[in-house]
Amino acid sequence: MIMLLVVCLFAVAISFARLPGTWLILAAAVVYSWQHDWTEPGWIALVGLAVVAVVAELVEMAATAVAVRRSGASQRAMWGSLLGGMLGMFVFSIPLPVIGTLIGGALGCFVGAVIGEMSSRDDMGHVARVGVFAAVGQITGALLKVMFTFVMFATVVVSVAAPRLGFG
Repeated sequence: MIMLLVVCLFAVAISFARLPGTWLILAAAVVYSWQHDWTEPGWIALVGLAVVAVVAELVEMAATAVAVRRSGASQRAMWGSLLGGMLGMFVFSIPLPVIGTLIGGALGCFVGAVIGEMSSRDDMGHVARVGVFAAVGQITGALLKVMFTFVMFATVVVSVAAPRLGFG
C-alpha cells in the first residue's frame, strides 16, 4: 500500500510538469487492484479513476480552445495555439525540466495564437489579446488537470486505506 501511495504522490508531482500523472495513478491503481484480486481499489473506484483521467485530459485540451475562442480569435489562431503549446512544452522542457513545460506551453500558445491570428487580421491589439487569452487558457487547463490529479490521489487513498481502517 505504501508503494502505491508513493507512486500516486509522484504522479501528482509530475502533473505539475505537464506529464501524465493522471494515467500513472490509474495504471498504479489497476496494478495494485490486480495484485489484490480486484478488491482494493474495487471496480467502481477503477472506473471512476478512468473517467476522471479522461475528463481531465478533455478539460485540459478544451481550456485553451475555449479561451482562444472567447477572445474572438480565428480558427488559425486556435490551431496555432495548439501547435505552439505542444512545441513550447517540448522545447522549454529540455533546458528547464520541471517548470519549463508550463512556461513553454504558455509561451508557445501565445506565440502560436499570435502567428495564427496575424495571418488573418492586422489589428495588433486584437492579436495580442488573442495571444494572452491562449496563454491564460493553457495555464488554466494545466492547473485544472492538477486538481483532477489530486482528486484521483484522494480516491486511491480512500479506496485503499479506508477498508484497512475499518471504514469500508
